[in-house]
Amino acid sequence: DLGSNSAFPPTRDKAAMSCCNPSKLKEESEQAKNSSQPFAKGGDNDLSEGPVKKRRFTDIPCCLLFIASIVFYFYCSFAGISDGNVAKLVNPRDYSGDYCGIEEQWNEGQPLQEYPFMIYTLNLTEAFNTVAQTFVCSGPVETRLKNANLITDSEFEAACSSSTPTCTSLASCTTAAEDMFAQYFDVTQVAKLLTGEGTTSILTEMTKYFNQVCTTTCAASSTSSRPVTYMPGVNEPWYGVWKKMIDGASTLGLNTSAFSYDALPHSLCPYEAEMCVPLPGLTFTEFYHGYCTVEVDIGVLTEISEAVGDVLGEVAASAVHELSAGVSNAFGDVSDTYDVLILTAFVALVIGLAFLILLRFFVKPVVWLSILLVFLLLLVGGYVLYYYSQMCADDSIVSAASEAGLISVTNNNTCGGLYHFEEEETRNVLMYLGYVTFGLAGLWLLMVLCLCSRIRLAIAVNQVAAQFVYQTPHIVLVPLIQFLAAILWSVLWLFLVAFLVSQVPDGYVPKDSYATYAEAYGTDDTAGACTDMYPSGSTYFDSSAAACNATLAEPRCWSCTPPRYMLDYRFWFSLLMFFWNNALTVAAGQCTIAGAAGIWFFNKDKNSSRAKSFFSVCTAVKNCFLYHLGSLAFGSLILAIVQTIKWFMYFLSKQAKAQKNKIMEVVAKAVACCLWCFEKCIK
Repeated sequence: DLGSNSAFPPTRDKAAMSCCNPSKLKEESEQAKNSSQPFAKGGDNDLSEGPVKKRRFTDIPCCLLFIASIVFYFYCSFAGISDGNVAKLVNPRDYSGDYCGIEEQWNEGQPLQEYPFMIYTLNLTEAFNTVAQTFVCSGPVETRLKNANLITDSEFEAACSSSTPTCTSLASCTTAAEDMFAQYFDVTQVAKLLTGEGTTSILTEMTKYFNQVCTTTCAASSTSSRPVTYMPGVNEPWYGVWKKMIDGASTLGLNTSAFSYDALPHSLCPYEAEMCVPLPGLTFTEFYHGYCTVEVDIGVLTEISEAVGDVLGEVAASAVHELSAGVSNAFGDVSDTYDVLILTAFVALVIGLAFLILLRFFVKPVVWLSILLVFLLLLVGGYVLYYYSQMCADDSIVSAASEAGLISVTNNNTCGGLYHFEEEETRNVLMYLGYVTFGLAGLWLLMVLCLCSRIRLAIAVNQVAAQFVYQTPHIVLVPLIQFLAAILWSVLWLFLVAFLVSQVPDGYVPKDSYATYAEAYGTDDTAGACTDMYPSGSTYFDSSAAACNATLAEPRCWSCTPPRYMLDYRFWFSLLMFFWNNALTVAAGQCTIAGAAGIWFFNKDKNSSRAKSFFSVCTAVKNCFLYHLGSLAFGSLILAIVQTIKWFMYFLSKQAKAQKNKIMEVVAKAVACCLWCFEKCIK
């Protein structure tokens, strides 16, 4: 576009860009009537000094719309800063979804601003549930409970109908419980537990055997402790029998010391005592922003080799990293590798500039050599495929190529029926693939011959482009400024959107409790009450829930945890503005470069000084922002709308997946794919 009063008639694209200002169409039609006038000095069609200078601002409404949208975007974003909390995107969380180091929690959870670190404590239920059930449902314990009139036959049958005791005497049951206790609390036995003794180490199943709790420090240890006695969940059928056994243990003459443990004090671990039992042999150190990674301490290392200890440390660290994956891990990756990212960007810039300079001198041989190499690769590929289809068992492609360099076809007689590929079907497939590859080589050669003039034209265009960059070196500043503007905008947008998405409302996931894990979390085919939307929450066993009561016929102990972030209408408007501003930045850079190229093209033989080069770039920038910003904003808006809808379709596919709706998941992905194609057409 050489100007709004160019000698060229308006094109369909230009008319489309004017749809924000339909009154232009009449004026452009009048210009088209006079467009047959020849180029001449001194008139409106004087192009001897580059693009015409008689211009005016176009598409004013579109420009005003962009400015108004930007103002509204910043108003909404800064208003959301007071309600959002970026720390919720990066801080560690405990087993119930509360945030370590944050005072205000979801669902009026306990304030944890004094407990910024997250460590792992032993999950007593997973560790001792089986042995405890075996112990309480054993014959000797049953006899003592019945003799003391603490339970009836029907009560015991209802509680232990699903249990098959493996111990027949009180001594053997007590020994089994003590052995299980030693496995977790005797340093010499913990080493076997960590190594797995030929099976899987518990460090590879952190979420199964450990609780995530917030503490004041990663090195949480104390000489004082809280006593805690193991209690099964109230939803277990044998909970009542177990409670009666524990309460009357001394009267019944039962040794239940194997079910008594020491928990961290409340000052270090602000939860119920059963959630704060540490596993001996494990220590913790901070690896990122409150996340504590697991280490094997010296007491356990004395029981195992140093090499095994190193491996266990790596396994534990890997498991912790996986648990902390997500937005927080992404921030950690960026902070750990920012120097590599900067170096890579700088090297890419240098290589790009060097390529532009070398392109001026080597574009012709590089293009023709690339075309020739593709043709040769197709020929060689066809030869290799065809030869392998006929190659004998004791032959090789290298020896055949060194002997003659020609296709030497072997047959059933020369090979004696012993081919390199025994199956005839495989040999036929290779042979036909060789034919196809030879055909592609011929088709490639035919296309090159037919498009030879086009190839030469493309080479010439690239040479002229390289010459333009060489004679107008200041144009290199445009993509650099464009890149910096995009980086600054992206950083600002990420900062503002973090406050928006962190505002997960109280009603985002249900506050009710549920009877089973499947009801709360869902199954492979059914969505759970806590996970039927995207982003999804999770679930945990909530012994403090009001409905988690042993007196109820069906205790409801499974509660929901909210996700770290949510995506509401404010996020989607913010995403639209992100795409719109990015597209406008790209369009402004393209328009500036095109304008500078137009000035250079008409003046390259008259004045190619560096001062003139700088002047041409400045003129192009002025023309872009003073006369074409509205049109660029309109075109960028169309692209941004399509991109936003495309990503909204991906969001809907995630929603459908969370709701276990396979059909809608596929439909949404298909629509997103179509929009991706449409986006490419628009670009």
